[in-house]
Amino acid sequence: MIVSSAPATKRAYDAAARQARAEQERAATRRRVVQAAVDLFTERGYVATTMADVAERAGVALQSVYKAGSSKFDLLHLAADVAVAGDHDQVLLKDRPDIAGLADEPDLRRQVEAFARFASATVNRALPLLIAEREAAAVEPRAAERLHAVQLRRLDTFKAAAANLHLDQLPPRPKTSKGGTHSKGSKGGSRGTKAADVARTLWAIASPEVCILQRRTLGWSARQHADWLAAVLPRALGLDAG
Repeated sequence: MIVSSAPATKRAYDAAARQARAEQERAATRRRVVQAAVDLFTERGYVATTMADVAERAGVALQSVYKAGSSKFDLLHLAADVAVAGDHDQVLLKDRPDIAGLADEPDLRRQVEAFARFASATVNRALPLLIAEREAAAVEPRAAERLHAVQLRRLDTFKAAAANLHLDQLPPRPKTSKGGTHSKGSKGGSRGTKAADVARTLWAIASPEVCILQRRTLGWSARQHADWLAAVLPRALGLDAG
């Protein structure tokens, strides 16, 4: 007697479909939670926002909030990642087209200017969250550790950008002799060394801390910060205005 396998196949298909729907629902709930956290940390800051507030804003149970982020500072860093990226895609900034696309521009100065505006945009759209991260780091040791890791990850993004720059166009650096006088210029160092130096320079000048000073203390707009960064970063690398 031949037994049909159709019912078993259908059950397996139904189970897979249910699992896929459940995963989609979990992902959608997580996005609602993280977006609610983005909105609340932006509006209220770190200290004044509670996990219960996030649950209420997202329209989910408190348990769902803790599934997205195991603690408030963990949720804050998830929210900051979304705000910096501008979307919920699980793609690091260093792996995004804006970074790889720098290589398509043949002129180094224009590359640096384009990256400056990209860096400014990422910081400015997430500025309230970046301020909240620093508030959290001031009161929670684990948040301070996480912020340190975030800063190093940000340096990785700048290293990826520097790897796409045409650093052979950098002007020769003055070479200092033992007596302290300048001798003939030299390009100096391997490409890897130059890229690391460039990345650290851009990373420091384009830091959130500098942007926070300019925006909060000087009252600058996001446009002013972008224009300043696009002018200063090329000069920091010795590229004169064209």
